[in-house]
Amino acid sequence: MERIGTRVLFPLDREHCLCLTNLQYVRNPKVDPKKFRENPRYFGQGMFDLRKIQRGRDINESEVIAINHILKCSAQRYIAASKEEWLYPEKSLHQKFWPKIIDRYALGPDPRKTSFTTGTLAGGGSGGSFGTNEYGHFQLDNPRAEKLRKIEWTTFQAAKQAWDELDRRLGKQPPADIRDYW
Repeated sequence: MERIGTRVLFPLDREHCLCLTNLQYVRNPKVDPKKFRENPRYFGQGMFDLRKIQRGRDINESEVIAINHILKCSAQRYIAASKEEWLYPEKSLHQKFWPKIIDRYALGPDPRKTSFTTGTLAGGGSGGSFGTNEYGHFQLDNPRAEKLRKIEWTTFQAAKQAWDELDRRLGKQPPADIRDYW
């Protein structure tokens, strides 16, 4: 996931799909998605907080078809479906270009549910520890991270307001408190 806008889709079962999005893209969704993210490393140590997976979002049928099309085009060898017609999502699509077939909000996490954390520390029972900032730098107060953080704080707040506006247009009431999400 070296590009900021890269998303990874994992179908979990017939009703659920896990979509991983780079934090930089969540914080600044208007950035060029083809730009390299800060500090990409291959096969490096990483941490993932399972408690922060956003659950409970419902998507419409056209978004499901778009995701199925993306999964089919990305498949290396096999695909499967409960019904034969589900194997051909492209028959229901007017547009085949991925960025055009699905709204950017459909695959991304709700930024209102995302905390603006700046680092993670973990310790083991043997006394060892591991820590990085949100960009994977082992130097928690990295100057490049500080600069990015200042930019992303503003764009992150704007992204949250955009989601509030989207909820208003769809007739949904945004929760008054972040705890309402969990």
